[in-house]
Amino acid sequence: MQFRISSLPLIPDVDRVEAALTELDPAAMVDYDAVLASLRLSTSLDATEIAQALAGAGVPVAASQVQRQPSECCGGCGG
Repeated sequence: MQFRISSLPLIPDVDRVEAALTELDPAAMVDYDAVLASLRLSTSLDATEIAQALAGAGVPVAASQVQRQPSECCGGCGG
């Protein structure tokens, strides 16, 4: 699933965020969109788990800030 967390008050340490998420979901991926000041996440975790992991990585957000994004999967790879 893909998620976006917008309007972050500070630039997060993406490596630290990714490390916190991959402890719970080894396939998780994270990047930071500087133009929108938002994190983009791909993970099997739910919003509450993401918020808890981010808090542990020094990025306190509420689960309500973790917005699930529509899938962009075409299904072509079978995944």
